[in-house]
Amino acid sequence: MYDNYRVGRPWSSDEDKQLVYEVRNGNSLLKMCKQHSRNAGGIRARIIRLIQENELLFTDTLHLRETSHSPIEFPSFNKEPGIAFELQDVIDYEINTERKSNMNKDTWTMVSLLQTDVITVAVQFNGSSRYYTYKTRDASIEELDYVVVFAQNEFKVAQIMEVHEEPQFDLDSGIKYQWIVQKVTTNEYENNNIADRQAYDLLVNAEKHVAKKKLVEMYTESLGLEDKEALQNLLAGKITTETDDEA
Repeated sequence: MYDNYRVGRPWSSDEDKQLVYEVRNGNSLLKMCKQHSRNAGGIRARIIRLIQENELLFTDTLHLRETSHSPIEFPSFNKEPGIAFELQDVIDYEINTERKSNMNKDTWTMVSLLQTDVITVAVQFNGSSRYYTYKTRDASIEELDYVVVFAQNEFKVAQIMEVHEEPQFDLDSGIKYQWIVQKVTTNEYENNNIADRQAYDLLVNAEKHVAKKKLVEMYTESLGLEDKEALQNLLAGKITTETDDEA
């Protein structure tokens, strides 16, 4: 038996990487269940997801189909509802599908390679340690800039960690490289913050001037003309001497 305390919990990117490594290494389903503290259904479901996301090939999982009492099933491979393909049929189907898929992936890679004035950059998302390659034609982009990219079906902000001197496209990855949507410019934001600060400082100085004027008026209301003059001199740093008094 094994502790399956992770059942139902989200999969992290690091756990996905570990599962990919284990599948390619030929680990058994039981061993992977123990390693990830998950049940067999969860492991199988995640493997299918990784195949759909092109992180694994179907052929990487053949040892699981041959050794597991609960093989990984793909309903879309059924000839008719409830009638499963034989293993060789599945292999043939996957090889043909993979060949077509690779042709499409290779075409996308060629599109990126043939494009002119393209720059590739490595970006990092907040909370992630991984770098992801994107492409752009904006030559003003520099390291540590922030950019908007489209990832996981939504727009996200990422930080530029590397700007490559030459475009870096992995010919074997089959990745459809995505474009940077735009660079995040902060000039207007910074200018507005500076204007806010300057306006704040002006108001603070004005309030100090008003408060000082009111204070002087409050303490001089009951003073005679001579005492008012003496107080103004003292506030200005002029000390009255005995000679001055005698004069």
